[in-house]
Amino acid sequence: MQESEVDYLLSITDLVGNSEPLTNIQGCEIEEEVNGGFTLSLTSFALNNPGYDLLQEETFIDVDGHEFRVKNISRNRGGKSVRAQHIFFDLIRHHVEGIHGGTRTAEEQAAFILNGSGWTWEVKGEIPPQLFLDAFGNNNAVALIRTMCETLKCEVQIMPNKHLIFAKEIGKDEDYQFRYKHNIKNLKEEVDTTDLYTCIKGYGSQGLEVVYKAPSAQKYGEIYAEPIYDDNFTVAADLVAHIKQELGDRAVPQVSIDVEVSEMTANGYEGNAGLGDRVWLIHEEMGMEFQTRIMKRKYNPLKKGREVVTLSNVKPTITDVLVETKVELDKNKKEYRSKIEQVNDRITLQVERLDGEIVDAYSRIQLEAERVTTEVARLDQGIVQANSKITQTAESIRLDIKRIDKDIGTLNTQVQFNAGEISSKVSKTDYNGVEMISRINQTAEAVAIYANKIQLSGITEVASRLNIGAPGTGGNKTLVFSNYSGIDVFDSTSMVLSTFGDLFLNANGAVRFDGYYGGQGALVDFSTARSINWGSHTAPLQSHNHDGRYARDIFGQSLELYIDNATSRLVVRRGGSIVGSVALS
Repeated sequence: MQESEVDYLLSITDLVGNSEPLTNIQGCEIEEEVNGGFTLSLTSFALNNPGYDLLQEETFIDVDGHEFRVKNISRNRGGKSVRAQHIFFDLIRHHVEGIHGGTRTAEEQAAFILNGSGWTWEVKGEIPPQLFLDAFGNNNAVALIRTMCETLKCEVQIMPNKHLIFAKEIGKDEDYQFRYKHNIKNLKEEVDTTDLYTCIKGYGSQGLEVVYKAPSAQKYGEIYAEPIYDDNFTVAADLVAHIKQELGDRAVPQVSIDVEVSEMTANGYEGNAGLGDRVWLIHEEMGMEFQTRIMKRKYNPLKKGREVVTLSNVKPTITDVLVETKVELDKNKKEYRSKIEQVNDRITLQVERLDGEIVDAYSRIQLEAERVTTEVARLDQGIVQANSKITQTAESIRLDIKRIDKDIGTLNTQVQFNAGEISSKVSKTDYNGVEMISRINQTAEAVAIYANKIQLSGITEVASRLNIGAPGTGGNKTLVFSNYSGIDVFDSTSMVLSTFGDLFLNANGAVRFDGYYGGQGALVDFSTARSINWGSHTAPLQSHNHDGRYARDIFGQSLELYIDNATSRLVVRRGGSIVGSVALS
């Protein structure tokens, strides 16, 4: 088939509605991609061209029902060269108010996004509903359509007259053939293995480790992608399915084949191949015979019978298009992406913040039948520097916090709540591998504290009994009273034992006061006590023998306390002299 002119003209419409035919055109080309760009480029000359003066920036060019807005224009002598973008991307200016999360169908989300936009839509075939983030909405329509297609794993096709088609896969599958020496003029193949990885490892909880090797490993060898770490996985098969999905299209080379087609005749079909169509590529001399898809096409809308199509396993995204159309983005601003994974046994929602192409922070929520896990992490060059995780089951709630400090090491905090029990653990591991740990376990009956040092600040009260050491254990126990100032002040109702040294409670029950203050032993002050019960015989005081009636005052003089039966009085004698007496009642 020879190239021929089509029977329609291009028209140009300015911003106030004036419209004229656009003629005297050269180099007219439309480029269209699956889920990607849709642009028109041409050069128009002034001679015999009624629409030439209307051809300005932001005006509209109509091509058989498709409207393109002029975005770039260059003027030279006698002509104008323009690049125009399909008005679908004007939907960037259509802001959608409100949110529409939860489990939604394609019909529900399309109606939500395109309401009031002037665009119509339809859903072809079956697109299963998926779970959308609760924050879905409050954004421009193009960004929401992008998220909708990513979540539903579907494609969108731009049709004439402001109409969109959503389908699991656009295009037809009718055994069309591109065959060398039949309808192929030229063929150029490009293979890119820059981002090729054939293997990937995954690490789950409790030491779970799995490996997935793609079939391409047999041809290209074992090329490992970055490993996946996720403590939420406890079953090997589930983790394998997860890392296989993460590897995705990186397991095969990115192949792009540009085919210049002179005509298309197959199974009674004649005409240009459609975007997204599945076709057979047959080239006997290059050993090619396989089915693939048309992911991009370039053609002249004013001529019929020849086009260049790109057959590829790489599908552009609307995100790529936003960059290509020069949407202004702050280069210092962090970019974000979100994803939702839903399988029979779990739903995972994740939002990531990107620094270039590297994830530097993420938050994740994973829902399972018996467990809910939330996690927030901050990374540096792909390595987690800090993260917190909450794991909730019907029986327990666990909180884990981890931070890596360049000067200290790794710091960890763990708190576990069970019915009837609370336990907490704080640990530090330095860069030499030395670990320090403190724990607190609390039940209804007791609180246990384990640590190298336990500091109690403020008034500490003991209801009835204080055990030094576990009951029944032998050996000496040490209780240290420290007061660097040398001064103790107590109110008049207190019964005080004050010492500037150690109080030793020996295994045989003896009590010894030992210390140093001004060259003397420890001070024992009983001045406010109502009575002192020494028993039948007290333990030695200041290591001198006595008969149970003597003690020494602060000046080292002996004190004697006895009952005078003759006078029925309690007598106090110091240094051999009576200093006073009290009548007995």
